[in-house]
Amino acid sequence: MKVCIPKLSGFCPGVKTAENNLMNENKKRKLVIIGKLIHNNRYISYLSDLGIQTTSDYSAIDSESVVVIRTHGINRFTEKEIRKHHEVLDLTCFKVKNLQNKILEKSKEGFHIIITGKKNHPEVQSLLSYAENSDVIEDENLADIFFRNNRDSLINKKVFICSQTTSSRDLLAKTEILAKKYLPDTQIEIFDSICSITDQREKQAIELQTKVDATVVLGDKESSNAMKLFNNLHKINKNTYFASSTEELLKISEVLGNAESIQIVSSSSTPKFVEDEAVKYFESIE
Repeated sequence: MKVCIPKLSGFCPGVKTAENNLMNENKKRKLVIIGKLIHNNRYISYLSDLGIQTTSDYSAIDSESVVVIRTHGINRFTEKEIRKHHEVLDLTCFKVKNLQNKILEKSKEGFHIIITGKKNHPEVQSLLSYAENSDVIEDENLADIFFRNNRDSLINKKVFICSQTTSSRDLLAKTEILAKKYLPDTQIEIFDSICSITDQREKQAIELQTKVDATVVLGDKESSNAMKLFNNLHKINKNTYFASSTEELLKISEVLGNAESIQIVSSSSTPKFVEDEAVKYFESIE
């Protein structure tokens, strides 16, 4: 079977940088990551095999270990406490770091912070810790309800609207429209914090969809960017499938019928060894 891969498939620049730094430091020191470095369980197992452990309880980390901050960032007060007792390797994505600083700056200027994205996502949890007063809008339907219910409390405030870096551009745009509708006299600032690589990857994948019989998105269902990529591609072409394991690849191949070509596209948090495995498998199908 012919396999096509978009140019921007796989790790984004932020994750590539984090991985390079992690591997270099692992040669020198014992590392423990606070939370999953990225949302891909196969990659977390791979790191464990290399001796790099993942934990949610920083208080249990021995004093000799270097504490690694994941790509999503962590709560800034937790980070401050960790730095009192441990050396820290900060692998927060540079786009997330920039957004953390922007939120802190705008909070000090008196802005009410509105973040579009998933409230329980670790990146958003990190971002919220940089805000004095904040809210999270998780989907377009809730955006209208939010502004109707909070119009009176926000009408005399300055409002800063930004997004989880892997969230929907449509949600950010809808939130901006509704904010200006319900708060016409309020100072509103919009900060486009969505990762452009995810947009570009999606555009490349949509273009390739017209040239193949089916598409397989590789990722972990815990990954926001993987699920967003799959959902957006599936809306356009129903012959789009999601795989996070070898077993799922086998099931997909069984329903492809007489397909002669397939697109394989990996999310920003999907390691290359997973993509290589999928390519090898589908290329072996005659």
